[in-house]
Amino acid sequence: MGHEDKSFLNLAGEFAVASELNRRGIHAAVTYGTSKRADVFAMSDTSEKLVRIEVKCSDKRKWLIGERGSKPPGGGDSRVRWVLVFVPPIPSASPGPDEERGKLAPRFFILTPEELYQVYLRGADIYDRAYRARHG
Repeated sequence: MGHEDKSFLNLAGEFAVASELNRRGIHAAVTYGTSKRADVFAMSDTSEKLVRIEVKCSDKRKWLIGERGSKPPGGGDSRVRWVLVFVPPIPSASPGPDEERGKLAPRFFILTPEELYQVYLRGADIYDRAYRARHG
């Protein structure tokens, strides 16, 4: 996948998250720029707390979380969420019945920074064990 395709996929994930939040009555907006603090900001009517959302999107069920996701979370900021979005690849033919179209819908996995770090550690441990088995 080329750089431009990845950019489109990432934007699709960010807009999908903002769309789903707005659909559920939570005000959400996608942010723009290269040095932004979050991909999406959200706030509900019942809370005056602004939530920062980091969105990672993939069409392969593997997400690159970068340096922020691979470090132990500090400070316990309860206003940060990570949303991993799985967007199935676009089919070559028109989808058939509803159950087939449902398989093409984005899937969202919502994690706190602590949960994301625990998932990262499990994956790093599996990778480390496999590396040691191959290379002694």
